[in-house]
Amino acid sequence: MPEPIVPGGDVRQALTSAYARYTPPVREQLTSIALALAGRAGARLAEVLGLHVAKDTLLRLVRAAPEEPVGQIRVLGVLRGAALA
Repeated sequence: MPEPIVPGGDVRQALTSAYARYTPPVREQLTSIALALAGRAGARLAEVLGLHVAKDTLLRLVRAAPEEPVGQIRVLGVLRGAALA
């Protein structure tokens, strides 16, 4: 038997995730704030924007964010002695 068609089902799937505390758009906003400010400063900005979030949650989002690929390293060197001053 085919599944019933639910009006707006595609929209609902785009705006929600199973067992998620935040919708994907809000999570994207929080991740942007977390990558820019992290911890307490990010939590204060989020509060001003009406998003209630703990500093630890923002730090968790920073750790969960994918890293950009570095690419090919062309030169690798070590500075010693007077070159550091």
